[in-house]
Amino acid sequence: MSLVSFLLPCFNSEAYLQQTLDSIAAQTHTQWECIAIDDGSTDGTWALLQQAAATDSRFKVISRENRGLIATLNEAIALAQGQWLARIDADDICWPQRLAMQLARLAETGADVCGTWVRFIGDRSGEWQTQSTDASIKTGLLFNSTLAHPTVMLRASLVKNAGYDASAIHAEDYALWCRLALQGAVFTGVPAVLLDYRCHAGQITQAKKTATSRHRAENSSRLREASATFALASRRDRMG
Repeated sequence: MSLVSFLLPCFNSEAYLQQTLDSIAAQTHTQWECIAIDDGSTDGTWALLQQAAATDSRFKVISRENRGLIATLNEAIALAQGQWLARIDADDICWPQRLAMQLARLAETGADVCGTWVRFIGDRSGEWQTQSTDASIKTGLLFNSTLAHPTVMLRASLVKNAGYDASAIHAEDYALWCRLALQGAVFTGVPAVLLDYRCHAGQITQAKKTATSRHRAENSSRLREASATFALASRRDRMG
């Protein structure tokens, strides 16, 4: 069975963290580790992480001074031992079959990156039904992020040498998807809800939208060229 490494950055996450930890522990695919880093919290986050590690050795927990989300994610990537990396945020809940279904989809498609649909909880309701094919995900990147960051599972070897871009503050996920697309990574998605995405006042929504817009402008021309190349190759394959 494939070892999956959860990447769980935490900052003042006490309010919802226990539900996140419980959802990780409940995965039907049991070959996982969770790299949980307390990024200088001032609440009870560290105590909850220590309790989780004491109960289940698959939780690998670290606490240190605040360095920000991107530095924390890159530190977790460096520490991860799994063939696959699974993102999750400290206020979200992944469904028990999440890892199993994503691994099955990756095996079926031979893809490198896999997202899922999400159900909104908290201050918002409804679902975000993200794209699920390589072509639709890459085409969508011309306009916005087409993957829900906390749902993504990706091949660890793609980011071990170069993780998230430190300059892409509030758009670190979009910048990474664009870079991987330009490098030829294959994307896919599970067309089913496998994560509850919590919306609340503490999220940095507008800053993230602004940053994503800026990085979209920076990457759009290269993505258009890559999309055109991809479309031409797909047409040739169909004509055989």
